[in-house]
Amino acid sequence: MSNKIEEVKNKEFKKRNVEIDNKVFVSCTFSNCNLIYNGLGPTSFKGCTFNSSIWSLNRYASNTLGFLRAMYHRMGPEGMNMVEGTFDRIRAQDSESKDMSEKNINEALPEKIGNYQRRIAQIQDFVIIEYSLRPIFRYARENVSEDEIKNNLLLDVKDYSMFNAISKMKDKLLKYLSDKYVNE
Repeated sequence: MSNKIEEVKNKEFKKRNVEIDNKVFVSCTFSNCNLIYNGLGPTSFKGCTFNSSIWSLNRYASNTLGFLRAMYHRMGPEGMNMVEGTFDRIRAQDSESKDMSEKNINEALPEKIGNYQRRIAQIQDFVIIEYSLRPIFRYARENVSEDEIKNNLLLDVKDYSMFNAISKMKDKLLKYLSDKYVNE
């Protein structure tokens, strides 16, 4: 799976299959297309127009859909609740992530852990949050050395939304702190 994201701008797609994994589409038009997502990497659409197009979930994305379908139909009320809860969280993320002001972020995550400063970057379609002695942002830079990471980086996460990145960082912080205090 590639981490390289391709940006596709101002392109018009007509009557064709379009693989969308690892791509950011900006101001594109899709007319009578089959948009194919394989679950191999992120994708996003900004300012795009869709005319009579359909989505196809293949490979890993299809496996995920099959898993959710099986949970919903074969695990009784608990499975249904789990799947519905997943979709409720998906629906809530957009509205919640838009409300992530500096105040909300400060309430959710400490500004510092010891000497490690919280740093946030929005790079392409990703949010990166790290606690580091100096900015590392290894997900956005090539050739970050292991020594640089080991000597400067405490924790980091990368996600497509601020809400998810904060949630992931909270989980990492809890694990880090619990490991630290259990081992002391």
